[in-house]
Formats: sequence, C-alpha cells, structure tokens
Amino acid sequence: MPESLTLENRSPFSFKVANPVGSLDLYRSAKGLISLAGVIFLYDLAHQVLQSTWALYGAYRYHWTPRMIGISLAVVGVMSVIVQMFVVGRFVARFGERGALYSGLVFGAIGFTIYGLAPMGWMFIAGIPVFSLMSLLTPGVQGLMSRGVPANQQGRLQGANGSLMAIASVFGPLLFTQVFAHTITTWSALAPVGLPFYVAAALMGLALLLAASARPSPEPAVQAG
Repeated sequence: MPESLTLENRSPFSFKVANPVGSLDLYRSAKGLISLAGVIFLYDLAHQVLQSTWALYGAYRYHWTPRMIGISLAVVGVMSVIVQMFVVGRFVARFGERGALYSGLVFGAIGFTIYGLAPMGWMFIAGIPVFSLMSLLTPGVQGLMSRGVPANQQGRLQGANGSLMAIASVFGPLLFTQVFAHTITTWSALAPVGLPFYVAAALMGLALLLAASARPSPEPAVQAG
C-alpha cells in the first residue's frame, strides 16, 4: 500500500524515539498530554480485568459452563459492533470529544460496578450494554490528544499510546488474577467476590479525575525534522 501521509508531514527516522521509552517522551511536549496518557494507561489497565478473569469469574460465581461463557462473550461482541456502528459517531458529533471521553469513563465505571455487584449470571449479562458504551472513550481521548501534537508527530503519538497499552497488558493480568485469587481464598471472609471489577471501576474513576484536569493545547504547527 502506498504511504498516505504527505511528504511535508513525515518525520525522519530516529533510533532515539523509535522505541517504547523514547516514544513516551512525546507526552511532555504539549500541555495536557501527560494527563490524557494517564487516562489511556488506566483505561487499558482496567480493561485487563476482562481478559484475565471473565471466564474464571463466570465459572466460579455463576457456575457457567464453557458454552455459557462463550455466549456471554458473543453478547459482548454484538454490543461492541452496535455501539461502534450506531452510537459512537453520532455521540461524538453531538457532544464532542470531551463529552465522549467523560461519558465513556462513567459508563465504564458503572459497567464494572454492575459486573461486581451482579448476584446472578443474567444480571451480569444485562450489564454488558451499559459497559459497551465505554467505547466512547477511545475516539474522545485520541481526538483530544491528536490536536495537541503536530501533524508530523501523529504516528509517534500512536506508537506512544501503543506502548502504554503494552505496559498495561503486562501488569494488568498480574494485578487482577492475584486480586481474584486472594478474593476467593485468603480474603474471602472480608472481600466481596466482585473485588476485581471494583478495582477496575476505581481505576476508571481515577482516570476521570485525570481527564477533568487535562486541558490540551490547540493543535500546533508542524515541527521541523
């Protein structure tokens, strides 16, 4: 495929930034980017609770069979498609990127809380449509971040965001599997069984505070290579 980025918006290759650590340095280049980067990291970290404990949690708390776990994940997929196709674009157009960011964080926190509270499997599944609206977060935060970075640094921004996702994918499974394991063993007398999802909801709440503090600068001019 031909390169779609125009010549004037391309940056020269540099080993200094062509690595996860170097790419993260970009966040210091514009006002508000560090806070928004924190939002992305906390979102990605919280999201790891799903990959790490969904099947284990369903089998333990609701006695789901592999078939039922598969059905629940299919519902997640269907709702994700519906939200992406019919909700996200219209919502961002009406309420803007910041409105989408805040709403995605709030719906995510509510969805995680429903997952933790639900005493029955059907109630857990009923929370999926609410949780699916967390998809509003991504276009909101990415749009705000993109406006704070020059046109020839957009690829670097996506690389930095990918680095945060990779870091979250390393620490998230360690965090949530350990919380779940302790919740049903050594902490079982004190901790609610839905604790992993409550932790994820708390991370979303912290991300909301960071989002509220972030005031990105207007889109800057293209930087010289």
